[in-house]
Amino acid sequence: MGKTALLEALIDTVSGQDVTVLHAVCDAEGPHGVLRQLFRIRPHGHTRASEGSPPSRNELRALLEAGADEGGDERADVVGSAHTPTAGHMAVALAVHRLCLRMMTRRPLILVVDDAHHCDGESWRALNFLLHRVRRGSLMVLFAARDRPGGETVLDYRFQTTVRPGPLGETHIAQLVEDTLDGAPDGDFVRTCAQVSGGNPWLLLRLLEELCRAEVRPTAADVGRIADIASHILGESVAARMADLSTEARDVAAALAVVGLEHPEIIGPLIRVPPPRTRSALDALRERALLAPDRPGFAHAAVRRAVASEVPVSDPERLLARAALLMSDARMPVRTVADQLVLLSRPDRAWMADTLREAGAEALRQGEPQAAARYLRHLLDHAATVMPEADPTSVRGELVAALARFDPAGALAELRSALDSRPSPGDHALVLQYGEIALAVGGTPDAADVLVTALDALRTARPGTAGATEQTALLESTLLLVGLGARTASSAARATIADIADRLPAVGEPGGVHGGTHRELAARTWLAALEPHAATSATEPVKRVLADPEWTDAESCTVGLALVLADETDAAHAVWDRTLARSLERGDDWTHHQALSCKALTFLCTGAPDEAVATAQHAVHIAEQAPWRRTTVLPFGVLALALSVRGRHERADALLRREGLLEGRPTDMAETGRGWSLLALHRAQSAWRHGAPAQSLELLLALGRELRAGGVGNPLYSPWWEYALPLLAARGRDAEAEELLDEYTESSVRWGTPRALGHSLIARACASPPEKAVGLLTEAVQVLRAAPDPIHRSRGAYLLGKSLLRTGDVRAAREQLEWAAATAERCGARDAAAAADRLLAVAGGRGRRLATATSDGLLTRAEQRTVELAVNGLTNRQIAETLFVAVRTVETHLTHAYRKLGVGNRKELLRQYAWRGEKNHDVPAAGGPTHGLPGTPI
Repeated sequence: MGKTALLEALIDTVSGQDVTVLHAVCDAEGPHGVLRQLFRIRPHGHTRASEGSPPSRNELRALLEAGADEGGDERADVVGSAHTPTAGHMAVALAVHRLCLRMMTRRPLILVVDDAHHCDGESWRALNFLLHRVRRGSLMVLFAARDRPGGETVLDYRFQTTVRPGPLGETHIAQLVEDTLDGAPDGDFVRTCAQVSGGNPWLLLRLLEELCRAEVRPTAADVGRIADIASHILGESVAARMADLSTEARDVAAALAVVGLEHPEIIGPLIRVPPPRTRSALDALRERALLAPDRPGFAHAAVRRAVASEVPVSDPERLLARAALLMSDARMPVRTVADQLVLLSRPDRAWMADTLREAGAEALRQGEPQAAARYLRHLLDHAATVMPEADPTSVRGELVAALARFDPAGALAELRSALDSRPSPGDHALVLQYGEIALAVGGTPDAADVLVTALDALRTARPGTAGATEQTALLESTLLLVGLGARTASSAARATIADIADRLPAVGEPGGVHGGTHRELAARTWLAALEPHAATSATEPVKRVLADPEWTDAESCTVGLALVLADETDAAHAVWDRTLARSLERGDDWTHHQALSCKALTFLCTGAPDEAVATAQHAVHIAEQAPWRRTTVLPFGVLALALSVRGRHERADALLRREGLLEGRPTDMAETGRGWSLLALHRAQSAWRHGAPAQSLELLLALGRELRAGGVGNPLYSPWWEYALPLLAARGRDAEAEELLDEYTESSVRWGTPRALGHSLIARACASPPEKAVGLLTEAVQVLRAAPDPIHRSRGAYLLGKSLLRTGDVRAAREQLEWAAATAERCGARDAAAAADRLLAVAGGRGRRLATATSDGLLTRAEQRTVELAVNGLTNRQIAETLFVAVRTVETHLTHAYRKLGVGNRKELLRQYAWRGEKNHDVPAAGGPTHGLPGTPI
């Protein structure tokens, strides 16, 4: 509320309490006017709490009149003047002091003075004397006043606390809207009310009154009516406040409304008014609350628009141009001048082009790429008039560099438009810039095709020259980094990528320009990681890149991810940390959020899902505030993956569903950029968990086909094949499963890291009989001890414990399951820990959780343990031996369980347990999703 409404609310609040409240409004009633208002018997707003308070009306009047007679001077000087109090003034002050002390002996006393900036000098001195003399008792003196021009106030130095009410927030505005318009308001409706009113309480209440009178409802459909009504109300208010202004002050207001810069040395010469008189006019505008009390400029943008409407300027364009020229001549900051130039609809001077370009460079140096893009966009849009003889290509390049830091999709669209308009497809500078940004984005639907076209044009135009060779090497390396693993690329582009990939390993030591050296080494790394070759062939080129202090961030994501695939997680974290520091320094939000997402993925690969969730949430927060939110999926995919590892599957689904990613946006650039395979895998996992194995299998096989087409053969890049194997086997497609297993076993051996070998051993064990599976899983657990991820070592131990149970080695099974449960719990993989605990309880161990029955507690504990063992492949005799009961008892338990669960045989029981998913905390068939993930995808 405004200050008066706040005071009235305070008086109403304390009215029912044992307190005396005296209220006065300063309205220039002459000497002692405020004191006369305060000390009447029944002050305005006074309630029964002060009834009967001494003295009587006649006594109070006599005290004031006696004090005034003694003083003999009733001049109404202003607050804070240098007028020296006479003896009569002191008598009045002493009388007020004695009177307040008498009133305070009965109850606390509150003196409320509104519009204190109009307080008469005699009353002010008496109250000031009172404040300095009162040492005991409960006294509050509350003044409400407007700031004087310039922001200073006579109240600040006299009192303990100064409160400056700020604009109303959306929460309070929503409450007022609901109370006034009698209905829960729509969010857009509230935001629009806040925008047009600026949070000003008086304007907001007037607006709501008019909306109520016009029968406007607080819905999204009526949002459009708010601005019209608010404009009318504010226009009336501004017109009333400007009615008594001098012509000179109105001219100043008109110029300020156009230029927006409160600078007397600029506004004065602009309208040919001397600066001292300009300052006086600005003070008059501030006194009428048209200008903000505590900062230069109008109180709100809506006030500026209303002033411009009240005192229109005949040629605002000319006024803006003159203001910018005056500011430039006065050597004001270049960005301040540029802020004026972007308001011009027709910039037409060469100095304007220089200023806009210099301002763009300055904004980039200051880490504000959005401001830089605004200056450069305005220059490029008017290049024909402001720089008719110059080639705007360099300006476009600077604009793209600025856009790339906060809107890479916009940067690519700008470059694609430039390439399409060029007569030659081989404009190598634009193409290389396009490749740089496409690499930072992680791929676009047409990036590979653009690079292939430029590469063909370069080979045709300048075959065999040294410069062409260097540029060809740079383009080829960029094409590999962008095209390998890309979801969309034409058959021609894929053929070119395959040809370059075949030739690249045979090339000698890379030479040429320094940037090309880096790019080619990064391309070697990525190619070796994805095909894959031995892991060492990926890490050696990377170490050469990282050793050079001049390496850029363009290759950071691919280089870092290759290190993660090679289990070089410490080196990967170093890459992310360096990239984060550099991107933060230059204000590059896109690179920053990508590096955060990759760092979160690295945390997952080292068994730290809690840290992964926190880091991915930071990346998601950046993306949610950015204009490119709809062009990125990596942070959302990584966060969903981390939540799934922690067992928060429904939260992961809700996150992607909120972004429209759970079902997919196949036409978006986001669906082809870095992280697209994470989404595809999550959709398959979600279908699996929700009882749709056939749909899950089709999604997994489609993901595999796209990865193969993109040149990805590394088994750790995406564990889709581990999910697909049991689904293929369950449908009797054993030949396909065996072929898939052989393919990725060979890739795992070729890549050679402990994590890859462990995964291939686990996958083969899950497709083998229990006796053979035990040996394979024992080897897998041993191999995974050298891997950086304890969660997947826990998975190996869990599966080994399950196989040992099937073979009847209960004691060894308990040992493995205890270790698996403890490790998964320590890492924060709650689903994995819960699955190991349940199986441990079945094996007779002491788990930290009790197993939960599949049918909401219908099964007894004995039936539950029997069912758990049955779905894990044990025969009735093996179950009997494990539980130390008769075979007949096992059969009885199973019969009762079949009836309770509504199944007819063991096959149906297995199917129900395998696909019920997380809701019932089942123990699925080997390799199922409940115990963590088969692998952490890149």
